[in-house]
Amino acid sequence: MINDKIVASDLVNILIGGWQYLFNNQNEVNELNVFPVPDGDTGTNMCSTLNNMAKYIKEVEKIDMKTISTAMETGALKGAKGNSGVILSQIIKGMSLVFAENEVITTKIFAQALAKGAEISYSVVKAPKEGTILTVIRVVGEYAIKVAKKDSDFPSFFNKIIIKGNEAVEQTIEQLPELKKANVVDSGGKGLMYFIEGMNQIVLGKEITINENATQSMDAFDAFDNDYENITYTYCTEIWIEPLNSKTTDADIKKLEENLSKIGDSLIVVGDLQKVKIHVHTNTPNKAIEYSLKLGQINFPKIENMRLQYEKILKEREKLHKAVGTCAVCTGTGFKKLFAKELNVDKVVDGGTTMNPSVEDLVKAIKNVNADVVYVFPNNKNVILACERAKEELAGTVEVVVIKTKHMLQAISALVVFNPEDTIENNVATMNEVISVNNFFGTTKAAKNSSVDDINIKVGEYFSLNDRILCHEKDEISCVLSTIDKLSQDLDMVFTVTVYYGKDVTQKYLSKLTKNINEKFPDLEVALIDGGQELYDFFVKLD
Repeated sequence: MINDKIVASDLVNILIGGWQYLFNNQNEVNELNVFPVPDGDTGTNMCSTLNNMAKYIKEVEKIDMKTISTAMETGALKGAKGNSGVILSQIIKGMSLVFAENEVITTKIFAQALAKGAEISYSVVKAPKEGTILTVIRVVGEYAIKVAKKDSDFPSFFNKIIIKGNEAVEQTIEQLPELKKANVVDSGGKGLMYFIEGMNQIVLGKEITINENATQSMDAFDAFDNDYENITYTYCTEIWIEPLNSKTTDADIKKLEENLSKIGDSLIVVGDLQKVKIHVHTNTPNKAIEYSLKLGQINFPKIENMRLQYEKILKEREKLHKAVGTCAVCTGTGFKKLFAKELNVDKVVDGGTTMNPSVEDLVKAIKNVNADVVYVFPNNKNVILACERAKEELAGTVEVVVIKTKHMLQAISALVVFNPEDTIENNVATMNEVISVNNFFGTTKAAKNSSVDDINIKVGEYFSLNDRILCHEKDEISCVLSTIDKLSQDLDMVFTVTVYYGKDVTQKYLSKLTKNINEKFPDLEVALIDGGQELYDFFVKLD
């Protein structure tokens, strides 16, 4: 864990951690993209920026602040793609300018770096809009300055600015009409917060494992939800100018920006008298190249026809259309992977005990399944009503079948017997039968004294529950054993105990639990699965 200071070697790990965390969550960022221009996707573009930054950082031979700062700035700018990527590169440039002047980084210096990142990024956008990544970095930077005056501890500092930053992300939905219409937050702002949260993971001493499956999904740009036909400019054009002519001045760069603004939009021009990068949407990319050549040699030109991209997405979506699909609400990284990869659920919606998805979230997810009939698994009693409302909104377009699962373990049982080729009536009957079996529970720790169903539970006690409280004891493992014993007596036959462990459970504790189960129930096979859920150490299923 990093407490009150960051040295150069720490900064390397922190920046790479930020990239890795965003990489693992890029699909979620992509899916927030509501604008009618598929010039790459926000999450993918931001990842490209940070990937190149990480590459340059890893290649440095001398680990000091100035060298690392130069590498992070150069790498991010050269790898920047799309508006979001270029803006992120400028946030990183602002941070690098502050880092380069200090051999040791304190919370005050880190706060200044975030504020400088906001300043630089705002300066390169010709007509900055509130409700974007710019808003989020500004709010974070301003708040970080205030926090750092009183808080020199990095874990506490990061925790506070992350909370503030996520609040700013949530507020973007009210700041831009496009976001409000689609009922999503700004994708760039969300991506930025994943970058900052990843840095915090390293500060806390945690490891981040790259998820190789975290690549761009077809849902990243939902062509049906966007007014693509009204797009003004067809070509997304990016040009890297290096080296510049020896006689090029700042006025020449300014003139380039003025010329480009006359032939397109989404314009960003960044760089200095050594290198310049431009991003513009235009109908005349040849003119953008012509203007750029006046400043120097061009390299890495990229011209993409966004209309053709749109048509390709439509064709791909048509190919992927199916008769029957599935959608499930999940929490925990392990459970999400299990539902998506092992149980072949078409669309997994993030949500759980403390974060229920909205009706709009569910409607969008169900539509993105791209099927005539979609079976939906709420996996929480508080989500069932929202699923029913989503069903009503989609009536006439998609046939939605809500299987009223109150827990992910019920949905696992239901999906095992689900037959997409069978009738809706038969599937509903079969799945309702298996989810009615009382063969699962979760364990957690009481945060306060409470009385539920005439059972008094004291703060600090562990208790197990499914639809009701099953057991409560001072020791969690004893609670698990007692509950297994209680449930198994009501079941005809039990062969396997499957334990889905939460994100905070250590391997040592897990081994202790397994040993105790084996000793008390020697005839039962124990299976361990990483659920990654919060709040509950264990979800246990008897089969």
